[in-house]
Amino acid sequence: MVRLGLRNKFQTKREDGLDTLLNWAVYTDWRVTTHHQQTRYSDVYSDLDFKPRSWITFNSETRYSIEEGKFREANHLVTLQPGESWSVSLGHRYRENTPELGRGNNLIIATIYYRLNENWGFRTQHHFEARDGIMEYQYYTLYRDFRSLTAALTFRVRESRFGSDDYTVSLAISLKAFPKYGLGNDAVRPQMLLGR
Repeated sequence: MVRLGLRNKFQTKREDGLDTLLNWAVYTDWRVTTHHQQTRYSDVYSDLDFKPRSWITFNSETRYSIEEGKFREANHLVTLQPGESWSVSLGHRYRENTPELGRGNNLIIATIYYRLNENWGFRTQHHFEARDGIMEYQYYTLYRDFRSLTAALTFRVRESRFGSDDYTVSLAISLKAFPKYGLGNDAVRPQMLLGR
């Protein structure tokens, strides 16, 4: 298999120095040898980060089937961060039902982060499945900076479609010199704070 792709990166000068305005990658895989029911080319993927202003970011990840002529996956996220003390994000994740990808979804995600002061912060995140009207996940995280280490206390509610609801409490502690997670990764993947 050979990956064929194109990446464009446009940068601009802003108050704080150099900033990336647009980072866009489009790629597909060319299968030199195909297996049963495989086409010569895979789906076309697009990863886009667009930051028209220093306080707004748009992220898009899509997967387009050339053979079927439709999007199989689409993830979009808009983040507003007008200052250091708070941010708001609204996103949408779509994935179609296929045997290859599994059960699809039509998920709406909302995140609010507020930095209370130099040592304390709070984040809440909700995942709402629009197909059946279920609030799948609710995350509530309290952050504390202890100078040489950081801690995050997370409470998660997961509404189950087939049984009883799941309630989880987690405490994650990380050394600042050797952080367990990259900056902002917990906002994109909050399940990491639960040990996953």
